[in-house]
Amino acid sequence: MSGWSLEKLLAGLHGEISLRLERSRAAIGHPVAKGDATEGIWIELLKNYLPERYRVDRAFVIDSTDTTSQQIDIVIYDRQYTPLIFKQDGTLVIPPKASTLSLKPSSQSMRIRSNTPRAKSRACGLFIEPACQFPPPVVCSQPSRLDTSSAFAHV
Repeated sequence: MSGWSLEKLLAGLHGEISLRLERSRAAIGHPVAKGDATEGIWIELLKNYLPERYRVDRAFVIDSTDTTSQQIDIVIYDRQYTPLIFKQDGTLVIPPKASTLSLKPSSQSMRIRSNTPRAKSRACGLFIEPACQFPPPVVCSQPSRLDTSSAFAHV
């Protein structure tokens, strides 16, 4: 035996993220600041564990007909093959094809949108339907139980 345990490593990561999320929810009183802190925790986690090919940011999505999304709290996009449309002072605009998955964390749920036809979220036990440019969200009602290792296995 090597002394390593994947189960213990992932349980430790889960505990750390859960603690940080709970502390942010309990300690921060302003709703916008609380949301920003929660998003920041998820963004940091995803940036640390996704392959370098993918980027994680807040962004807007715009298509060739100028249809523009609201700001997406957390978007995972393919940076290797997709040029950015606009990036300046924290504002990022990407084309729809670049967006692989977008997440909207809240204190009670996690909304997941996918632009990948075969995306599955085992963490929520849901199949995320193939998306058009701006898909309707699927709601995962237990964000504290979100298992990011399986949720992004297709990436």
